[in-house]
Amino acid sequence: MIKINTYTELLNEKQRLKLLLEVHKIIIKEDAAMIRETIKPATDALGVIGKFTNRDRTNPLLNLGVDFGVDLIVRKLLLGRAGWISKIIIPFIVKNFSSNIFAENKRFGFLNKLLN
Repeated sequence: MIKINTYTELLNEKQRLKLLLEVHKIIIKEDAAMIRETIKPATDALGVIGKFTNRDRTNPLLNLGVDFGVDLIVRKLLLGRAGWISKIIIPFIVKNFSSNIFAENKRFGFLNKLLN
């Protein structure tokens, strides 16, 4: 602890503490950036898992088409003789993932390429 006797010493101490605060803010920002970079693979993996568990609800017409296609192709043709658990779980995962993939690729004109 520094003993302050005069007003100028007080101002100098105040300036020193402000500079120290700025240095610590910079260090904290760098540490936070390093932590974000370290956990980036985990957040990317969670994003992919999220695509399997959650649907993209921005385009209901696209989801209707995905539902119809998955029901027709996956549930009826590919899983025609599979058990009832497989007929429930696999189409659910395929519908969620494909709705996210089609929603992402819509921005890149995927359906236009497919139609051409």
